[in-house]
Amino acid sequence: AEHLLLYLIEDSVVKKVLETLEVDMPKIRSELSKVINDNVPISNQKPQMTMEIQTIINRAALDVQQSGKNQVEPHHLLMAIFRSLDLDHDARNILEQNGVTKLKVAQVISHG
Repeated sequence: AEHLLLYLIEDSVVKKVLETLEVDMPKIRSELSKVINDNVPISNQKPQMTMEIQTIINRAALDVQQSGKNQVEPHHLLMAIFRSLDLDHDARNILEQNGVTKLKVAQVISHG
């Protein structure tokens, strides 16, 4: 989830959401990079999708489907990271430690 979040914070909509919440973006990037560097072994193998990422993508797709839309956007994936309470991952923890909550993100997204 950390790799996904590192990608998502570069998306213009997600970046705007986090900037609206006055998040210290360099700090988030640094914390994510540290977790990734400390926990991901260096390998020459092709990257594999983990069950954690697949679960996040599935939850985002379900949310989109239930809302009557037909395309998963980066902000849907961000919300799905928060919905993954059964998954213990640092991505959600890093966001929450920096004052980003599911409710705050949902409020910013719903108000455009």
